Amino acid sequence: TTKPPDKIGENVTAQIHIYYNSTYLQNISVKSKAEDNSTSTQEIPEIFEELFKKVESYFHEKKVMVNFTVQSAEKNDQIAVKYKGYSALNASGTLQNLLMLNNSQASMRTDIVFYYTKPVN
Repeated sequence: TTKPPDKIGENVTAQIHIYYNSTYLQNISVKSKAEDNSTSTQEIPEIFEELFKKVESYFHEKKVMVNFTVQSAEKNDQIAVKYKGYSALNASGTLQNLLMLNNSQASMRTDIVFYYTKPVN
């Protein structure tokens, strides 16, 4: 049998694209992040940068050497779908809305899209 590699995922970077609604980041400050050498900036909440650094560290501890880079974060209150008459999130409907976004950002095999929300009581 072939011995498994010591490390996998070397030289792979997962590009993270985040959507969140206004319930998720209440009272959390947002920082500016310059991309490359261009003059454009995007707002990336620091909580997401910190979260994916922890994810990356966890993967590296398990010998999965994939790096995680948060490319974008966008507030969007139109993605979540609730069940009629309830405050519960309809996961299938919400996923469908997320997929229907004209998201040219997530066009590569290493792109991952996340949606963050908090339950509303």
